[in-house]
Amino acid sequence: MSIQENKAVLRNWFDPPGGWESLNKEIHGGKDSKAKIEEFYREARSEVFTPDFIYHDTRGDMNLDAYIEHDSALWTAMPDMNISIRDIIGEGDLVMARFNLVGTHKGNFLGIPATGKRIEMGGMLACRFVAGKFAELWVFTDRLGMMQRLGIIPQQSEA
Repeated sequence: MSIQENKAVLRNWFDPPGGWESLNKEIHGGKDSKAKIEEFYREARSEVFTPDFIYHDTRGDMNLDAYIEHDSALWTAMPDMNISIRDIIGEGDLVMARFNLVGTHKGNFLGIPATGKRIEMGGMLACRFVAGKFAELWVFTDRLGMMQRLGIIPQQSEA
């Protein structure tokens, strides 16, 4: 696959063609959003991810099932989540992007109970592709800033 095709796969996954508002309505419009999220990933599994996909996280590496569980928890905690891709660069089978994530913290995530506060956090992600599918994914976000904005960790005062 070409670099441009891999960039398109990344953009379509993190910034879906119909937009996040439409996707969120589809996922959270019924009674069991967790089941709808899992169905969404099951349908995408063979099209978007390699069978040996690895998600690299600061808490350790995850296989596809663990990644789905992680994303499901995030998406459940922020049912109005929206991810905007800002920049994409690619080289060989690697594609990197800068993104912004916004949403309202309405459910438990990473052990943090719902605060009802709006979350906005930037991040970077790197993907390795094999045959046009995600083989590896690294995501780096400003979790410290997010926890400060949620009031979990106090803001650092300037000296």
